Amino acid sequence: MPSNEFNWYKLDNAARLFPSVSTVTATNVFRLSCRLKEDVSPALLQKAVEQALDETPSFKVRLRKGLFWYYFEQNPLSPTVEEEHFYPCRKIDKGTNNGYLFYVTYFGKYIHIEYFHALCDGTGAAAFLSKVVARYLLLAHPEELPGDLEIAASGVSHSAQTEDSFLRVARKNEVKAKNEIRKKAFNPASILTQNGEIKVIKGIMPLSQVKAFAKSKNATITEVLAAVLIYSIYMESFRFEPSNRSIEVCVPVNLRKFFPSETMRNFFATIYAGANFYERELSFDEILEKVKSDMAQELSAEKIYPKVMFYVGAQKNIALRFVPLFLKNLVLRISFAKGEQTQSTVLSNLGQFNVPKELEPYIERFEFLLSPTLQSRYKTSACSFGDVFVYCFTSNAENTDIQRRFFSILKENGVDVTISCNMRETLPESVKEKKKKEKKKRGEKNEVLQRMQA
Repeated sequence: MPSNEFNWYKLDNAARLFPSVSTVTATNVFRLSCRLKEDVSPALLQKAVEQALDETPSFKVRLRKGLFWYYFEQNPLSPTVEEEHFYPCRKIDKGTNNGYLFYVTYFGKYIHIEYFHALCDGTGAAAFLSKVVARYLLLAHPEELPGDLEIAASGVSHSAQTEDSFLRVARKNEVKAKNEIRKKAFNPASILTQNGEIKVIKGIMPLSQVKAFAKSKNATITEVLAAVLIYSIYMESFRFEPSNRSIEVCVPVNLRKFFPSETMRNFFATIYAGANFYERELSFDEILEKVKSDMAQELSAEKIYPKVMFYVGAQKNIALRFVPLFLKNLVLRISFAKGEQTQSTVLSNLGQFNVPKELEPYIERFEFLLSPTLQSRYKTSACSFGDVFVYCFTSNAENTDIQRRFFSILKENGVDVTISCNMRETLPESVKEKKKKEKKKRGEKNEVLQRMQA
């Protein structure tokens, strides 16, 4: 992309919130991963990222702070690729990785990309990861794969990629904006993990079996999983500390399904599905019917349009435009904290990853992780590739009973689940931990030598 094509542009409507409210305990960072069937070459991955970035100018930016708003500025530097050695979804520091708003790491067969939510949503992130994976495999297997392989979004113009689709939709509609006032939701109590540790518990299962379970209940996959999640929170938390608050699941919705858009930036809304167990106990089937009713209502045009108009209305408010950024930050932090209190957990289903058929034999699966917060300590996310469906819990809570109950319910309904946990299997050791082990080994070796000499 020519250096004079653009120098800076505004954050999209949804992205404006995240720089103001992000902290070490609420990072607003999410991770998408691809597990290949071969070990990753760091040198080839570095080249693949640079190639993908040249085709995705909306990601080649750094965040700047203005008097009234944050904004994106073109980043002339290159991002760095590193081996993974920390817990996922840490706060992205603008002083590292040459100012980029994403991290690319690798470990064994994994390619991980972590994104700051101000840069993009899950759909844009998935398109970028797919592009990186495609470029990597083309570099790794030049003799086996065609060089003219059609790669996702390769023909999308720069203007389309960087469009703020919220504004375009708002210009075409005259629906009255409406902000829905929501009550506080039930928050499962738990002890926080130490040192910022994030527990990742993954359930890897056949997509066909998950579909069969949903079909048997006459529901979509997201609906049935939301019902299982609510029931798990009830069984493992709510019934031991009853409260006159609903268990509410926040579900991000891709607005591209409602309004045609090629943007790589944020273009989503959130809906809620929940149940209140305070007056009486509900069966799983009753919960599912409530979830289906809530989601059918929330996904209607009557609900979606006013939400989009409200988002844009706040952005266009002339009085707010000229409020200094430090005051906006204060108001947005308060608003964000109140908004988090209206949800018990999050379920984000990214759907199916699609790559060119030529690449499928080299890929095992894709994975998707969200970052938990102090208020929303259990975040869940899902995606699929071929017949592999991966459902992930990310948590900063010590208790894992909710996760155990969730996957047990799936197994009871004919879904074969393989569990993987980062605490023992998938998380690489930190540098500090490695040094401790090496020191211990040296001590044991010296002790043996002393005994031999004695």
